[in-house]
Amino acid sequence: EFIALMNRWMGDISGKSILKTDLHEEAFGEDQILFSLSTQVRVWALDRAQPTVEAAERRRACQGMGQHYLVADVRQLPFANDSFDVILSTSTLDHFEAAEDLRRSLCELRRAMKPQGTLILAMNNRQNIPFVFFLRLGRTLGLLPYFVRFYTLSELQRICAQAGFWVEQAQSAV
Repeated sequence: EFIALMNRWMGDISGKSILKTDLHEEAFGEDQILFSLSTQVRVWALDRAQPTVEAAERRRACQGMGQHYLVADVRQLPFANDSFDVILSTSTLDHFEAAEDLRRSLCELRRAMKPQGTLILAMNNRQNIPFVFFLRLGRTLGLLPYFVRFYTLSELQRICAQAGFWVEQAQSAV
């Protein structure tokens, strides 16, 4: 879905610089978004967990991809201003326990994104009642090892605007 969005919103992404804000899919998942990208793009990805970065690196090496992975926190990016044409954030920013960390991370992403860049952001949706119930139950039972915060679409649009983003298109899965 993210590759389809990139193609629809950006057209040809050859020569673009791309940042992905987590490596969970590449390390442990089936979709492996970054492995679907052309070798004609420059890719960086980060994750806070060293074991996740190492697992993604092993899988990347098997794919023969020339991508750059590092351990870093999205709230304090180790990149210069205006570094990326595209930023993919696939359910990374909804795992902060403090709501202020969402705003802080969005400000960092805005800083690292080129002025005409594109942020593709996926977040858990508070209006998706069955999904919210499932995740909260999993957390309560100790089956979900990480915190999950839920936002409405209007809350997320407001926070994005406060961080300096202009929301061109927003869509709720519900």
